[in-house]
Amino acid sequence: MSAAKNAADGADSTPFVPLRYVLAFIAPTVEVGHRLLAEGFEGDELSAVRDAWTRAVTVAVTVWAYAYREHPEQF
Repeated sequence: MSAAKNAADGADSTPFVPLRYVLAFIAPTVEVGHRLLAEGFEGDELSAVRDAWTRAVTVAVTVWAYAYREHPEQF
């Protein structure tokens, strides 16, 4: 993975985020989303929106994790 964006932005950051941190991000993101969604939905609609939120987070993390396939040392 490249740290080019960090250099271009002048950011002081690591060149990559270990996959274990990306995966650990799933549970709190889903939980916070469920709590926020509970404010505006009820019943079956709430259940459907929560399911959609969980799938969206899981797909996003899957896409992020795809970048690690060529760099197993960064797991």
